[in-house]
Amino acid sequence: MAFQDQDIFIVFSHASLFLNQNDLLSLSLTSKKMHDMIAIPRLYSNIHITKNPVLRTNKWFLDGGKTYVSGYRSVLKTGDKNDIFLYDRIERLLETSHLKCIKQLTIDEDLFHNREEGLQLLQRLVNEITDLDVIESLDIKDPTLFELCSAKYYRLSSLKKRVVYGETGFDGIKLWRNFKSLKWQLPESLDLQNVIIPEVGVMLMKQLNGGELEIKDEAYSSLRVFEYFDSLNLRFKNLRRLKLNHVHKQGDGSATSMRLSSRAFKDVVNLSNLKALELEFSCEVDDCECDDDFLQDITGNLVSLTSLGFIEKTFTKKGYHYMDEKWDLVVNKFILNLPNVSKDLRLLSIRHDPPLNGKGIDTVDGNLLRRKKLYEKVLPKLTSLETIIAPTVLQSITSYEMYACDLLWNGCKCAFCSKYLPLFDKYIMNHQYFSTPDARYLDIIPIVFAAYTGKSLAKRFDPQKNWDLDLLQYAPEDTTWNFHGFERIHHFASYECYFDESSFEPLATIISHFFYPYMNYLIKILPNLRQTMLSGIYFSVSPELHTYETIYD
Repeated sequence: MAFQDQDIFIVFSHASLFLNQNDLLSLSLTSKKMHDMIAIPRLYSNIHITKNPVLRTNKWFLDGGKTYVSGYRSVLKTGDKNDIFLYDRIERLLETSHLKCIKQLTIDEDLFHNREEGLQLLQRLVNEITDLDVIESLDIKDPTLFELCSAKYYRLSSLKKRVVYGETGFDGIKLWRNFKSLKWQLPESLDLQNVIIPEVGVMLMKQLNGGELEIKDEAYSSLRVFEYFDSLNLRFKNLRRLKLNHVHKQGDGSATSMRLSSRAFKDVVNLSNLKALELEFSCEVDDCECDDDFLQDITGNLVSLTSLGFIEKTFTKKGYHYMDEKWDLVVNKFILNLPNVSKDLRLLSIRHDPPLNGKGIDTVDGNLLRRKKLYEKVLPKLTSLETIIAPTVLQSITSYEMYACDLLWNGCKCAFCSKYLPLFDKYIMNHQYFSTPDARYLDIIPIVFAAYTGKSLAKRFDPQKNWDLDLLQYAPEDTTWNFHGFERIHHFASYECYFDESSFEPLATIISHFFYPYMNYLIKILPNLRQTMLSGIYFSVSPELHTYETIYD
Protein backbone atom coordinates (compact mmCIF):
# COMPACT_ATOMS: atom_id res chain seq x y z
CA MET A 1 0.00 0.00 0.00
CA ALA A 2 2.89 2.33 0.72
CA PHE A 3 3.99 2.25 -2.89
CA GLN A 4 0.41 2.78 -4.06
CA ASP A 5 0.04 5.77 -1.73
CA GLN A 6 3.29 7.20 -3.06
CA ASP A 7 2.10 6.80 -6.65
CA ILE A 8 -1.19 8.50 -5.82
CA PHE A 9 0.61 11.47 -4.28
CA ILE A 10 2.85 11.77 -7.32
CA VAL A 11 -0.24 11.91 -9.53
CA PHE A 12 -1.92 14.49 -7.28
CA SER A 13 1.27 16.54 -7.16
CA HIS A 14 1.37 16.83 -10.95
CA ALA A 15 -2.39 17.36 -11.26
CA SER A 16 -2.26 20.15 -8.68
CA LEU A 17 -0.34 22.29 -11.18
CA PHE A 18 -3.64 22.79 -13.01
CA LEU A 19 -5.65 23.70 -9.91
CA ASN A 20 -6.49 27.27 -8.99
CA GLN A 21 -6.24 28.49 -5.42
CA ASN A 22 -9.86 27.67 -4.57
CA ASP A 23 -9.39 24.07 -5.72
CA LEU A 24 -6.14 23.79 -3.75
CA LEU A 25 -7.92 24.94 -0.60
CA SER A 26 -10.55 22.27 -1.16
CA LEU A 27 -7.81 19.69 -1.69
CA SER A 28 -6.14 20.71 1.57
CA LEU A 29 -9.28 19.70 3.48
CA THR A 30 -9.23 16.08 2.29
CA SER A 31 -6.41 14.84 4.54
CA LYS A 32 -3.54 16.12 6.65
CA LYS A 33 -1.02 14.47 4.36
CA MET A 34 -2.57 16.08 1.29
CA HIS A 35 -2.64 19.41 3.15
CA ASP A 36 1.00 19.31 4.24
CA MET A 37 2.66 17.67 1.23
CA ILE A 38 0.76 19.06 -1.77
CA ALA A 39 -1.91 21.69 -1.21
CA ILE A 40 -0.12 24.20 1.04
CA PRO A 41 3.29 24.09 -0.71
CA ARG A 42 1.54 24.49 -4.07
CA LEU A 43 -0.75 27.24 -2.77
CA TYR A 44 2.20 29.39 -1.65
CA SER A 45 4.72 28.40 -4.30
CA ASN A 46 3.74 31.01 -6.90
CA ILE A 47 1.97 34.17 -5.71
CA HIS A 48 0.87 37.03 -7.96
CA ILE A 49 -0.40 40.27 -6.40
CA THR A 50 -2.78 42.08 -8.76
CA LYS A 51 -4.97 45.14 -8.41
CA ASN A 52 -8.07 43.38 -9.73
CA PRO A 53 -9.19 39.77 -9.38
CA VAL A 54 -8.57 37.56 -12.40
CA LEU A 55 -11.25 36.21 -14.69
CA ARG A 56 -12.12 32.62 -13.85
CA THR A 57 -13.54 29.87 -16.04
CA ASN A 58 -13.80 26.09 -16.16
CA LYS A 59 -12.85 26.12 -19.84
CA TRP A 60 -9.15 26.95 -19.41
CA PHE A 61 -6.33 26.69 -16.89
CA LEU A 62 -4.72 30.13 -17.09
CA ASP A 63 -5.53 30.77 -13.42
CA GLY A 64 -4.04 27.43 -12.38
CA GLY A 65 -0.62 27.04 -10.80
CA LYS A 66 -0.73 30.50 -9.19
CA THR A 67 -2.30 32.07 -6.14
CA TYR A 68 -3.69 35.52 -6.88
CA VAL A 69 -3.84 38.08 -4.09
CA SER A 70 -6.20 40.73 -5.45
CA GLY A 71 -8.67 43.46 -4.66
CA TYR A 72 -12.46 43.53 -4.47
CA ARG A 73 -14.38 41.37 -6.95
CA SER A 74 -17.16 43.76 -7.93
CA VAL A 75 -18.17 45.54 -11.10
CA LEU A 76 -18.88 48.79 -9.26
CA LYS A 77 -16.21 49.72 -6.72
CA THR A 78 -14.16 52.70 -5.62
CA GLY A 79 -10.39 52.83 -5.36
CA ASP A 80 -10.65 53.11 -1.57
CA LYS A 81 -12.84 50.02 -1.31
CA ASN A 82 -10.49 48.02 -3.52
CA ASP A 83 -7.59 49.14 -1.30
CA ILE A 84 -9.34 47.80 1.81
CA PHE A 85 -9.68 44.29 0.38
CA LEU A 86 -6.21 44.17 -1.17
CA TYR A 87 -4.52 45.63 1.92
CA ASP A 88 -6.23 43.11 4.20
CA ARG A 89 -5.28 40.16 2.00
CA ILE A 90 -1.62 41.18 1.87
CA GLU A 91 -1.61 41.59 5.66
CA ARG A 92 -3.05 38.07 6.01
CA LEU A 93 -0.26 36.84 3.75
CA LEU A 94 2.32 38.54 5.97
CA GLU A 95 0.90 36.77 9.02
CA THR A 96 1.22 33.27 7.57
CA SER A 97 3.87 30.82 8.70
CA HIS A 98 4.34 29.60 5.13
CA LEU A 99 6.30 32.51 3.61
CA LYS A 100 9.28 30.18 3.24
CA CYS A 101 7.22 28.17 0.72
CA ILE A 102 7.09 31.12 -1.71
CA LYS A 103 9.36 30.42 -4.68
CA GLN A 104 7.88 32.98 -7.08
CA LEU A 105 6.38 36.35 -6.19
CA THR A 106 5.07 38.87 -8.72
CA ILE A 107 3.94 42.32 -7.59
CA ASP A 108 2.14 44.41 -10.21
CA GLU A 109 2.49 48.17 -10.61
CA ASP A 110 0.04 50.80 -9.28
CA LEU A 111 -1.82 48.42 -7.00
CA PHE A 112 -3.19 50.94 -4.51
CA HIS A 113 -5.32 54.05 -4.79
CA ASN A 114 -3.61 55.26 -1.60
CA ARG A 115 -0.15 54.79 -3.01
CA GLU A 116 1.88 55.83 0.05
CA GLU A 117 0.28 53.36 2.44
CA GLY A 118 0.29 50.66 -0.20
CA LEU A 119 4.01 51.00 -0.85
CA GLN A 120 4.75 50.77 2.87
CA LEU A 121 2.83 47.50 3.12
CA LEU A 122 4.42 46.03 0.00
CA GLN A 123 7.87 47.00 1.26
CA ARG A 124 7.16 45.09 4.47
CA LEU A 125 6.23 42.03 2.43
CA VAL A 126 9.31 42.23 0.22
CA ASN A 127 11.55 42.68 3.27
CA GLU A 128 10.09 39.54 4.85
CA ILE A 129 10.61 37.56 1.66
CA THR A 130 14.14 38.77 1.01
CA ASP A 131 15.21 38.08 4.62
CA LEU A 132 14.35 34.41 4.07
CA ASP A 133 16.47 34.31 0.87
CA VAL A 134 14.81 31.21 -0.57
CA ILE A 135 12.81 32.86 -3.34
CA GLU A 136 13.70 31.98 -6.95
CA SER A 137 11.78 34.69 -8.81
CA LEU A 138 10.88 38.12 -7.40
CA ASP A 139 9.26 40.31 -10.06
CA ILE A 140 8.60 43.84 -8.74
CA LYS A 141 6.99 45.80 -11.56
CA ASP A 142 6.65 49.10 -9.70
CA PRO A 143 9.89 51.12 -10.16
CA THR A 144 9.40 53.02 -6.90
CA LEU A 145 8.91 49.85 -4.89
CA PHE A 146 11.89 48.23 -6.59
CA GLU A 147 14.05 51.23 -5.70
CA LEU A 148 12.95 50.98 -2.06
CA CYS A 149 13.85 47.30 -1.96
CA SER A 150 16.76 47.21 -4.40
CA ALA A 151 19.54 46.87 -1.82
CA LYS A 152 18.04 43.68 -0.40
CA TYR A 153 16.97 42.44 -3.84
CA TYR A 154 20.49 42.56 -5.26
CA ARG A 155 21.82 40.62 -2.26
CA LEU A 156 19.51 37.66 -2.91
CA SER A 157 21.58 34.63 -3.85
CA SER A 158 18.91 32.12 -4.89
CA LEU A 159 17.14 34.00 -7.71
CA LYS A 160 16.89 32.17 -11.03
CA LYS A 161 15.28 35.20 -12.68
CA ARG A 162 16.93 38.56 -12.12
CA VAL A 163 16.18 42.19 -12.93
CA VAL A 164 18.90 44.84 -13.06
CA TYR A 165 18.20 48.58 -13.10
CA GLY A 166 20.80 51.17 -13.96
CA GLU A 167 24.46 51.29 -13.03
CA THR A 168 24.85 49.49 -9.70
CA GLY A 169 22.74 46.40 -10.30
CA PHE A 170 25.68 44.16 -11.20
CA ASP A 171 27.78 45.06 -8.16
CA GLY A 172 26.95 41.84 -6.31
CA ILE A 173 27.00 39.51 -9.29
CA LYS A 174 29.70 37.30 -7.75
CA LEU A 175 27.18 36.24 -5.10
CA TRP A 176 24.52 35.24 -7.62
CA ARG A 177 24.08 31.52 -8.19
CA ASN A 178 22.45 29.65 -11.05
CA PHE A 179 20.35 32.45 -12.54
CA LYS A 180 19.07 31.67 -16.03
CA SER A 181 17.03 34.77 -16.82
CA LEU A 182 18.11 38.41 -16.84
CA LYS A 183 16.08 41.54 -17.53
CA TRP A 184 18.33 44.58 -17.82
CA GLN A 185 16.75 48.05 -17.85
CA LEU A 186 19.15 50.73 -19.05
CA PRO A 187 18.81 54.47 -18.38
CA GLU A 188 19.27 56.56 -21.51
CA SER A 189 22.49 58.14 -20.26
CA LEU A 190 24.09 54.93 -19.00
CA ASP A 191 27.81 54.54 -19.72
CA LEU A 192 28.20 50.82 -20.40
CA GLN A 193 31.91 50.89 -19.58
CA ASN A 194 31.05 51.67 -15.96
CA VAL A 195 28.69 48.70 -15.70
CA ILE A 196 29.89 45.75 -17.76
CA ILE A 197 33.48 45.25 -16.77
CA PRO A 198 35.10 42.11 -18.25
CA GLU A 199 34.49 40.07 -15.08
CA VAL A 200 30.76 40.82 -15.22
CA GLY A 201 30.64 39.90 -18.90
CA VAL A 202 32.27 36.53 -18.28
CA MET A 203 29.78 35.80 -15.50
CA LEU A 204 26.84 36.69 -17.77
CA MET A 205 28.11 34.39 -20.53
CA LYS A 206 28.41 31.53 -18.06
CA GLN A 207 25.12 31.96 -16.22
CA LEU A 208 22.92 32.68 -19.25
CA ASN A 209 24.02 29.56 -21.08
CA GLY A 210 20.70 27.98 -22.06
CA GLY A 211 18.78 30.92 -20.56
CA GLU A 212 17.03 34.14 -21.54
CA LEU A 213 18.04 37.79 -21.83
CA GLU A 214 15.82 40.87 -22.06
CA ILE A 215 17.34 44.29 -22.68
CA LYS A 216 15.00 47.24 -22.21
CA ASP A 217 16.75 50.48 -23.11
CA GLU A 218 15.04 53.76 -22.21
CA ALA A 219 16.75 55.25 -25.27
CA TYR A 220 15.36 52.44 -27.45
CA SER A 221 18.88 51.63 -28.63
CA SER A 222 19.47 48.12 -27.29
CA LEU A 223 21.82 47.26 -30.13
CA ARG A 224 24.42 49.54 -28.54
CA VAL A 225 24.73 46.91 -25.80
CA PHE A 226 25.68 44.24 -28.32
CA GLU A 227 28.22 46.55 -29.93
CA TYR A 228 29.79 47.02 -26.50
CA PHE A 229 29.67 43.27 -25.82
CA ASP A 230 31.42 42.76 -29.15
CA SER A 231 34.18 45.20 -28.17
CA LEU A 232 34.80 43.01 -25.08
CA ASN A 233 34.68 39.86 -27.22
CA LEU A 234 31.72 38.53 -25.25
CA ARG A 235 29.81 35.70 -26.92
CA PHE A 236 26.47 34.20 -25.92
CA LYS A 237 26.62 30.83 -27.61
CA ASN A 238 23.51 29.20 -26.20
CA LEU A 239 20.83 31.81 -25.46
CA ARG A 240 17.36 30.33 -25.87
CA ARG A 241 15.17 33.43 -25.46
CA LEU A 242 16.00 37.04 -26.36
CA LYS A 243 14.05 40.30 -26.23
CA LEU A 244 15.32 43.77 -27.14
CA ASN A 245 14.06 47.19 -28.20
CA HIS A 246 15.54 49.53 -30.80
CA VAL A 247 14.12 52.46 -32.77
CA HIS A 248 15.93 54.49 -35.40
CA LYS A 249 14.37 57.85 -34.55
CA GLN A 250 13.52 60.70 -36.88
CA GLY A 251 15.54 63.85 -36.19
CA ASP A 252 17.16 62.51 -33.02
CA GLY A 253 20.75 63.67 -32.76
CA SER A 254 21.46 62.01 -29.41
CA ALA A 255 24.52 59.82 -29.02
CA THR A 256 22.38 56.75 -28.31
CA SER A 257 20.21 57.00 -31.44
CA MET A 258 21.53 54.73 -34.15
CA ARG A 259 20.53 52.66 -37.15
CA LEU A 260 19.56 49.05 -36.72
CA SER A 261 22.70 47.09 -37.54
CA SER A 262 23.20 43.33 -37.33
CA ARG A 263 27.00 43.16 -37.46
CA ALA A 264 27.81 43.06 -33.75
CA PHE A 265 24.47 41.45 -32.90
CA LYS A 266 25.18 38.39 -35.05
CA ASP A 267 28.71 38.08 -33.69
CA VAL A 268 27.66 38.27 -30.04
CA VAL A 269 24.57 36.02 -30.13
CA ASN A 270 24.53 32.57 -31.67
CA LEU A 271 21.18 33.04 -33.37
CA SER A 272 20.96 29.43 -34.49
CA ASN A 273 20.13 28.30 -30.93
CA LEU A 274 17.41 30.86 -30.24
CA LYS A 275 13.99 29.34 -29.58
CA ALA A 276 12.16 32.61 -28.86
CA LEU A 277 12.79 36.13 -30.18
CA GLU A 278 10.78 39.26 -29.38
CA LEU A 279 11.69 42.55 -31.06
CA GLU A 280 10.31 46.00 -30.28
CA PHE A 281 11.48 48.14 -33.16
CA SER A 282 10.87 50.53 -36.04
CA CYS A 283 12.70 52.92 -38.32
CA GLU A 284 11.08 56.37 -38.52
CA VAL A 285 13.74 57.97 -40.70
CA ASP A 286 12.60 58.84 -44.22
CA ASP A 287 14.31 56.92 -47.04
CA CYS A 288 16.03 54.60 -44.54
CA GLU A 289 15.46 50.85 -44.60
CA CYS A 290 17.73 49.81 -41.76
CA ASP A 291 14.95 47.82 -40.08
CA ASP A 292 14.43 45.71 -43.20
CA ASP A 293 18.17 45.29 -43.70
CA PHE A 294 18.62 44.24 -40.08
CA LEU A 295 15.90 41.60 -40.18
CA GLN A 296 16.99 40.19 -43.53
CA ASP A 297 20.57 39.92 -42.25
CA ILE A 298 19.55 37.75 -39.30
CA THR A 299 16.66 35.71 -40.72
CA GLY A 300 18.79 32.96 -42.25
CA ASN A 301 20.47 32.22 -38.91
CA LEU A 302 17.26 31.60 -36.96
CA VAL A 303 17.04 27.89 -37.71
CA SER A 304 15.61 26.83 -34.31
CA LEU A 305 13.00 29.55 -33.78
CA THR A 306 9.59 28.39 -32.53
CA SER A 307 8.24 31.59 -30.92
CA LEU A 308 8.37 35.02 -32.56
CA GLY A 309 7.08 38.36 -31.30
CA PHE A 310 7.03 41.83 -32.87
CA ILE A 311 6.15 45.11 -31.17
CA GLU A 312 5.87 48.31 -33.19
CA LYS A 313 7.20 51.39 -31.41
CA THR A 314 6.84 54.89 -32.83
CA PHE A 315 7.60 58.36 -31.54
CA THR A 316 7.00 60.93 -34.29
CA LYS A 317 4.87 58.82 -36.67
CA LYS A 318 2.26 57.22 -34.44
CA GLY A 319 -0.89 56.61 -36.44
CA TYR A 320 0.70 57.21 -39.86
CA HIS A 321 -0.74 54.57 -42.17
CA TYR A 322 2.30 54.39 -44.42
CA MET A 323 4.56 53.93 -41.40
CA ASP A 324 2.38 51.02 -40.23
CA GLU A 325 2.20 49.50 -43.70
CA LYS A 326 5.95 49.71 -44.14
CA TRP A 327 6.43 48.05 -40.75
CA ASP A 328 4.00 45.28 -41.74
CA LEU A 329 5.91 44.71 -44.98
CA VAL A 330 9.21 44.42 -43.11
CA VAL A 331 7.75 42.00 -40.56
CA ASN A 332 6.00 39.76 -43.07
CA LYS A 333 8.99 39.62 -45.38
CA PHE A 334 11.07 38.51 -42.42
CA ILE A 335 8.56 35.80 -41.46
CA LEU A 336 8.41 34.42 -45.00
CA ASN A 337 12.20 34.16 -45.19
CA LEU A 338 12.65 32.30 -41.90
CA PRO A 339 14.16 28.83 -42.41
CA ASN A 340 11.58 26.06 -42.03
CA VAL A 341 8.94 28.55 -40.87
CA SER A 342 6.05 26.34 -41.99
CA LYS A 343 7.35 23.44 -39.93
CA ASP A 344 8.82 25.13 -36.86
CA LEU A 345 6.94 28.31 -35.91
CA ARG A 346 4.43 27.59 -33.13
CA LEU A 347 3.71 31.00 -31.61
CA LEU A 348 3.38 34.40 -33.30
CA SER A 349 2.69 37.70 -31.55
CA ILE A 350 2.28 41.04 -33.35
CA ARG A 351 1.49 44.29 -31.54
CA HIS A 352 1.04 47.56 -33.42
CA ASP A 353 1.31 51.04 -31.90
CA PRO A 354 -2.02 52.78 -32.62
CA PRO A 355 -2.99 56.25 -31.31
CA LEU A 356 -5.05 56.35 -28.14
CA ASN A 357 -8.17 57.61 -29.94
CA GLY A 358 -7.54 55.62 -33.12
CA LYS A 359 -7.41 58.65 -35.42
CA GLY A 360 -4.53 58.31 -37.83
CA ILE A 361 -3.16 59.79 -41.04
CA ASP A 362 -4.12 58.40 -44.48
CA THR A 363 -6.35 55.75 -42.93
CA VAL A 364 -8.63 55.29 -45.92
CA ASP A 365 -10.29 51.92 -46.33
CA GLY A 366 -8.29 50.84 -49.37
CA ASN A 367 -5.06 51.16 -47.43
CA LEU A 368 -6.24 48.63 -44.86
CA LEU A 369 -7.21 46.25 -47.64
CA ARG A 370 -3.58 46.22 -48.79
CA ARG A 371 -2.42 45.41 -45.27
CA LYS A 372 -5.01 42.64 -44.94
CA LYS A 373 -3.94 41.09 -48.23
CA LEU A 374 -0.36 41.08 -47.01
CA TYR A 375 -1.26 39.01 -43.95
CA GLU A 376 -3.54 36.81 -46.06
CA LYS A 377 -0.50 35.95 -48.15
CA VAL A 378 1.78 35.14 -45.22
CA LEU A 379 -0.42 33.48 -42.58
CA PRO A 380 -1.39 30.42 -44.67
CA LYS A 381 2.32 29.55 -44.89
CA LEU A 382 2.48 29.07 -41.10
CA THR A 383 0.91 25.63 -41.07
CA SER A 384 2.39 24.60 -37.70
CA LEU A 385 1.24 27.73 -35.90
CA GLU A 386 -0.60 26.94 -32.65
CA THR A 387 -0.90 30.33 -30.95
CA ILE A 388 -1.62 33.84 -32.22
CA ILE A 389 -1.37 36.86 -29.92
CA ALA A 390 -2.51 40.23 -31.31
CA PRO A 391 -2.86 42.67 -28.38
CA THR A 392 -3.91 45.71 -30.46
CA VAL A 393 -5.66 44.18 -33.46
CA LEU A 394 -9.01 45.82 -32.64
CA GLN A 395 -7.48 49.31 -32.78
CA SER A 396 -5.50 48.42 -35.92
CA ILE A 397 -8.64 47.34 -37.76
CA THR A 398 -11.05 50.00 -36.55
CA SER A 399 -8.74 52.96 -37.17
CA TYR A 400 -10.17 52.68 -40.70
CA GLU A 401 -13.67 54.14 -40.75
CA MET A 402 -15.51 51.44 -42.68
CA TYR A 403 -14.41 48.74 -40.25
CA ALA A 404 -15.19 50.85 -37.19
CA CYS A 405 -18.69 51.38 -38.57
CA ASP A 406 -18.99 47.63 -39.17
CA LEU A 407 -18.51 47.11 -35.46
CA LEU A 408 -21.53 49.26 -34.55
CA TRP A 409 -23.86 49.12 -37.52
CA ASN A 410 -23.05 46.43 -40.09
CA GLY A 411 -21.61 43.65 -37.97
CA CYS A 412 -23.14 40.82 -35.97
CA LYS A 413 -26.93 40.43 -36.28
CA CYS A 414 -27.44 37.96 -33.42
CA ALA A 415 -30.11 38.61 -30.78
CA PHE A 416 -27.53 39.72 -28.21
CA CYS A 417 -25.85 42.29 -30.46
CA SER A 418 -29.20 43.47 -31.81
CA LYS A 419 -30.22 44.23 -28.23
CA TYR A 420 -27.08 46.05 -27.08
CA LEU A 421 -25.60 47.72 -30.18
CA PRO A 422 -28.33 50.42 -30.32
CA LEU A 423 -27.41 51.37 -26.74
CA PHE A 424 -23.78 51.96 -27.67
CA ASP A 425 -24.93 53.86 -30.75
CA LYS A 426 -26.81 56.14 -28.36
CA TYR A 427 -23.64 56.47 -26.28
CA ILE A 428 -21.54 57.85 -29.13
CA MET A 429 -24.32 60.27 -30.14
CA ASN A 430 -24.29 61.85 -26.69
CA HIS A 431 -20.61 61.93 -25.73
CA GLN A 432 -17.58 63.99 -26.69
CA TYR A 433 -13.84 63.79 -26.10
CA PHE A 434 -11.22 66.53 -25.95
CA SER A 435 -9.01 66.64 -29.04
CA THR A 436 -5.66 68.17 -28.11
CA PRO A 437 -4.62 68.94 -31.73
CA ASP A 438 -7.93 70.74 -32.30
CA ALA A 439 -7.96 72.29 -28.80
CA ARG A 440 -11.69 71.62 -28.46
CA TYR A 441 -14.25 68.94 -27.74
CA LEU A 442 -15.28 66.72 -30.65
CA ASP A 443 -18.05 64.16 -31.00
CA ILE A 444 -17.05 60.58 -30.32
CA ILE A 445 -17.17 58.71 -33.63
CA PRO A 446 -16.97 54.92 -34.16
CA ILE A 447 -13.19 55.03 -34.68
CA VAL A 448 -12.66 56.77 -31.35
CA PHE A 449 -15.14 54.55 -29.51
CA ALA A 450 -13.49 51.38 -30.83
CA ALA A 451 -10.03 52.65 -29.88
CA TYR A 452 -11.10 53.40 -26.30
CA THR A 453 -12.73 49.97 -26.14
CA GLY A 454 -9.54 48.28 -27.30
CA LYS A 455 -7.50 50.21 -24.75
CA SER A 456 -9.92 49.18 -22.01
CA LEU A 457 -9.76 45.51 -22.99
CA ALA A 458 -5.96 45.76 -22.96
CA LYS A 459 -6.11 46.42 -19.22
CA ARG A 460 -6.89 42.72 -18.86
CA PHE A 461 -3.31 41.83 -19.76
CA ASP A 462 -1.24 45.05 -19.80
CA PRO A 463 -0.29 44.88 -16.08
CA GLN A 464 1.93 41.88 -16.91
CA LYS A 465 4.32 44.16 -18.87
CA ASN A 466 6.79 41.42 -19.66
CA TRP A 467 7.03 39.42 -22.85
CA ASP A 468 4.06 39.47 -25.21
CA LEU A 469 5.04 35.90 -26.04
CA ASP A 470 4.16 34.96 -22.45
CA LEU A 471 0.77 36.68 -22.20
CA LEU A 472 -1.09 33.37 -22.30
CA GLN A 473 0.76 32.24 -19.18
CA TYR A 474 -1.26 34.74 -17.11
CA ALA A 475 -4.95 34.84 -16.34
CA PRO A 476 -6.51 38.12 -17.55
CA GLU A 477 -7.67 40.59 -14.92
CA ASP A 478 -11.35 41.29 -14.44
CA THR A 479 -11.26 44.94 -15.51
CA THR A 480 -13.96 47.27 -16.79
CA TRP A 481 -14.43 50.75 -18.25
CA ASN A 482 -16.85 53.37 -16.94
CA PHE A 483 -17.20 54.88 -20.47
CA HIS A 484 -15.62 58.13 -19.35
CA GLY A 485 -12.04 59.19 -18.64
CA PHE A 486 -9.38 58.83 -21.34
CA GLU A 487 -9.37 62.18 -23.19
CA ARG A 488 -11.76 63.99 -20.82
CA ILE A 489 -14.86 62.22 -22.13
CA HIS A 490 -18.09 63.91 -21.09
CA HIS A 491 -21.74 63.76 -22.08
CA PHE A 492 -24.04 66.58 -23.12
CA ALA A 493 -25.63 68.48 -20.24
CA SER A 494 -29.12 67.63 -21.48
CA TYR A 495 -28.38 63.89 -21.56
CA GLU A 496 -28.89 61.68 -18.51
CA CYS A 497 -25.96 59.28 -18.81
CA TYR A 498 -26.51 55.75 -17.50
CA PHE A 499 -23.26 54.26 -18.77
CA ASP A 500 -20.87 52.92 -16.14
CA GLU A 501 -18.74 49.82 -15.46
CA SER A 502 -21.80 47.56 -15.59
CA SER A 503 -22.11 48.31 -19.32
CA PHE A 504 -18.68 46.91 -20.15
CA GLU A 505 -19.44 43.18 -20.03
CA PRO A 506 -21.94 43.27 -22.94
CA LEU A 507 -19.50 45.44 -24.92
CA ALA A 508 -16.77 42.80 -24.49
CA THR A 509 -19.20 40.17 -25.78
CA ILE A 510 -19.97 42.34 -28.82
CA ILE A 511 -16.25 42.64 -29.54
CA SER A 512 -15.87 38.87 -29.33
CA HIS A 513 -18.63 38.54 -31.95
CA PHE A 514 -16.88 41.14 -34.11
CA PHE A 515 -13.88 38.81 -34.24
CA TYR A 516 -15.88 35.76 -35.36
CA PRO A 517 -15.27 36.31 -39.11
CA TYR A 518 -11.54 36.64 -38.42
CA MET A 519 -11.54 33.45 -36.35
CA ASN A 520 -13.48 31.65 -39.11
CA TYR A 521 -10.70 32.60 -41.50
CA LEU A 522 -7.88 31.64 -39.13
CA ILE A 523 -9.16 28.14 -38.34
CA LYS A 524 -9.61 27.58 -42.06
CA ILE A 525 -6.02 28.40 -43.04
CA LEU A 526 -4.13 27.27 -39.89
CA PRO A 527 -4.71 23.54 -39.33
CA ASN A 528 -2.88 23.38 -35.98
CA LEU A 529 -4.20 26.57 -34.36
CA ARG A 530 -5.15 25.99 -30.70
CA GLN A 531 -5.55 29.40 -29.10
CA THR A 532 -5.64 33.10 -29.88
CA MET A 533 -5.78 36.33 -27.93
CA LEU A 534 -7.15 39.23 -29.95
CA SER A 535 -7.22 42.57 -28.07
CA GLY A 536 -8.07 40.94 -24.75
CA ILE A 537 -10.59 38.47 -26.21
CA TYR A 538 -9.43 34.88 -25.63
CA PHE A 539 -10.37 32.04 -27.97
CA SER A 540 -9.80 28.31 -27.60
CA VAL A 541 -9.62 26.33 -30.85
CA SER A 542 -10.17 22.64 -31.53
CA PRO A 543 -7.97 21.80 -34.55
CA GLU A 544 -9.64 18.41 -34.92
CA LEU A 545 -13.19 19.78 -35.05
CA HIS A 546 -12.28 23.11 -36.72
CA THR A 547 -14.31 24.95 -34.09
CA TYR A 548 -13.57 27.67 -31.56
CA GLU A 549 -15.16 29.29 -28.52
CA THR A 550 -14.59 32.42 -26.50
CA ILE A 551 -13.27 31.72 -23.04
CA TYR A 552 -14.38 34.69 -20.95
CA ASP A 553 -16.88 36.60 -23.11
